[in-house]
Amino acid sequence: MRRDSFRFATVCALLCGLALASVARDAPAGPEEAPERGAAAKGESDSADASAEPRAIELRGRLVCLAEEMRTRFDVRVPPVHDHMLGLRVSGDLAPNELRYYSLLRTDFSKALFEDPRYRKVELVLSGRVFPRT
Repeated sequence: MRRDSFRFATVCALLCGLALASVARDAPAGPEEAPERGAAAKGESDSADASAEPRAIELRGRLVCLAEEMRTRFDVRVPPVHDHMLGLRVSGDLAPNELRYYSLLRTDFSKALFEDPRYRKVELVLSGRVFPRT
């Protein structure tokens, strides 16, 4: 049982990494992406990140449980009983056989997506915000 919990935590960490990697590919390249070293530079980059605005995004895809998706695609062991981590699987304008996953936060606006199973049966167009450096 303890090993399954550890594997599930590993899957969660992997999913977070995938979400961060997919968003990082969309981020504009610029000088702010190469952090400078030193205490003064670190203070400047922290204040720049805090003032950066999230950008609006519109995605077309299907709702999936990210843990189950990682089990299906990468043969990751997931406990049979687990909390569903809902995400959007996007495949539209990408290369063949390439998928991108976006994790969804549970808020008042997204509550219905988590509770109504009918949303998992159809392709959705979701609009939202992607936060800087996430």
